[in-house]
Amino acid sequence: MRLSLRGSESHDTSGQLLERFRGIFGSLNGPMLSYVEIGRNTFDRFWNGVVFNEAVNRVFGQFTPVSGLSLSLFARHGDKVDFANTRLATITTYQPEITANIGKSLQIQLDHNYERLSRDGGDVYVANLTDLRVSYQFSLRQRLRVALLRGDFKRDPSLYGFPVQPRERQVNSQLIYSYKVNPRTALYAGYADGYFGDQVDPLFQTDRTLFVKIGYASEH
Repeated sequence: MRLSLRGSESHDTSGQLLERFRGIFGSLNGPMLSYVEIGRNTFDRFWNGVVFNEAVNRVFGQFTPVSGLSLSLFARHGDKVDFANTRLATITTYQPEITANIGKSLQIQLDHNYERLSRDGGDVYVANLTDLRVSYQFSLRQRLRVALLRGDFKRDPSLYGFPVQPRERQVNSQLIYSYKVNPRTALYAGYADGYFGDQVDPLFQTDRTLFVKIGYASEH
């Protein structure tokens, strides 16, 4: 078990306070490689001519229920500056993550980030970001990796002082094959693409790339 106190303060060259941070955290290591941390952060933050007072409660936990499987979760809730509109808002974040090593060759990692910033009865934004990565090690020399990233962003235009899109979506994927010729030389070949959509238009492809790369590290 551990109890930690943390703090920092920064000013610009004229002496204006930029940020004052204070935090208190309690943590615990337990069975199944578990770790839990609970804490509270407070900030005095200068932004756009105003000093805001933020207070955020947070918790993080991770454990390994069985060999090769790791689970974790980060969550926070409290006051946060809406930088786009220079207002104080409420933030809520959840970040679960799963990592699975199946056998000696396959690894799967999936994490999701949900974040909501709200004030005045509406949502400044609600963001959902999903990141899936799969890799397979054929041998000591050959490896195949696949990554898929998806983002969904929603905003309430009435909470902004300038025009914004009510909704935006993005999907990106990447496939990479790597071959290690020797300890200093590696070959990479792959494919990547991206898609974008908004409140009106469905997802459409914005880019597509095929690439080959050879990396070499010389001796000195």
